[in-house]
Amino acid sequence: MFSNCMAKCMAKTKIKPHLWLRNGFFYCRMELPRVEGKRRYLCYSLYTNDYYEALAKMVEINDFNDKFNKLSQLYSQINVYWRRNQSSVFGGYGFMLNIPDELVLSKNNKPETLIEFMKVFSDINANIEKYRQEKQVVENFEKFKKLADLIEKQGGIPFVAGSNANITPPKHTLKYILEKMLQNANNCEAETKRKTNFFNGVFTKLGLSPDDDYSTFHKTDIIDKISQDIANDVNVKNDNKRQKLRYIKEFVCFACELEPDFYKKNILVSMPKIEKTKKSERQPHLPYSEVQLKEIFNPKHEFFKDNPELFWICLVALFTGARANAATTLQYGDIIVKDGMYCFEFKENHAIKHLKNDASERIVPIHKQLLDLGFVEYFEFKKIKESKKNDDFILSKILTSGGEYNNKYLDRYLFKFFKEIGVKDKGYDFHSFRKNASLALQSAGLIPTIINAIIGWEGKDTMEQSYSNFSLKQIKEEYEKFSYDFLQPEFDKWKKIMAKK
Repeated sequence: MFSNCMAKCMAKTKIKPHLWLRNGFFYCRMELPRVEGKRRYLCYSLYTNDYYEALAKMVEINDFNDKFNKLSQLYSQINVYWRRNQSSVFGGYGFMLNIPDELVLSKNNKPETLIEFMKVFSDINANIEKYRQEKQVVENFEKFKKLADLIEKQGGIPFVAGSNANITPPKHTLKYILEKMLQNANNCEAETKRKTNFFNGVFTKLGLSPDDDYSTFHKTDIIDKISQDIANDVNVKNDNKRQKLRYIKEFVCFACELEPDFYKKNILVSMPKIEKTKKSERQPHLPYSEVQLKEIFNPKHEFFKDNPELFWICLVALFTGARANAATTLQYGDIIVKDGMYCFEFKENHAIKHLKNDASERIVPIHKQLLDLGFVEYFEFKKIKESKKNDDFILSKILTSGGEYNNKYLDRYLFKFFKEIGVKDKGYDFHSFRKNASLALQSAGLIPTIINAIIGWEGKDTMEQSYSNFSLKQIKEEYEKFSYDFLQPEFDKWKKIMAKK
């Protein structure tokens, strides 16, 4: 009885939604808590293949849903009743007039509840046309509107629907809003510095002081001017422009969340859309040299001894060419035995796991150097010792406290270590391991079809895109023609170190 009760209770709780790219279009997808062990999802199309447009739509829709739910709660708290009016005689001729019953507000209603209802109603009413196609919205909104009309008609509260003109927003300086936003974002030191310098430059260009009131900034014409200046700067690449526009959005949205009654997100509607920087214009990813790899995996450094999971994750990328998200989101259940061989199974089976294309979802035999190093034994022992489950992540810190993908984790930890030892520079990042893997496989003489199967490439033509004729055993035989022999002395030392972990 208790478990059934909990299931019904949890069924009402929604988990934070995320974007899901499928068949070239973005969907808003959220996993609902399981009922009797069954997975449940809520999913709807955003009708776009542009990430930032999809993100804005998802935020807008979920913001609307939150307000609509809030309005429903307030509606249930407001009491109304029918005042019965009796028939009466009119004039000396004795005509009978039937005065209709009248719907009135109860005097027991709290003024603050009525005020809040009218504020939320006014907010929703301004955007209701966008959601007319939803049956639930149409049906419920009619009754909300009748109540709002009744409140306006009978008055008695110091609020005019659709207007905040008589309400003065609280005083917040630009500096205060920026500092609070940075604290809330929990960025790394470098990102915090970039944002601070950017906004100080923007304020100066607009002739504003950090001590000026935020309301001097939150205006459509101001946001339009900043956005156009960024978009029209010919000396800045598109990716940098997109980053600056993201900063502006973050700043405005934070103020909206801080004071939603006074600062609206609709001033962002006219912000320009900027395409990604063309691949030919980007800084290419460079493979690490032998010297750099030896330095990264040199046991003299304490970093990997203190962070053994990151040591293994880097090796997974170095041997399989896994991209950052695929490598860092490996779960215990992704280490499998297939056809008598230990393998990695890269699959998109969790909200934070994102694979680039269909070819990225693959099974790759674990290389003999990794097996000899003790990869499987390490995680089998850890799984038993720490009572890990198959859906637990090998890199536990890749999840934030809110259950989202910790996309800044590598910047804050791994790349900080890479900078300290002098191997982090322009062109060198986690993707460099993928470059190393592809070059090493090519140098070993593997045919493109096998390389595609290991790395997760789609291939240039139809023949390369299909490797179904090769069994997993054949792929493994070809795969082990290559190795990182120059790293074997370091691996021998690490084998002893990891055996003690």
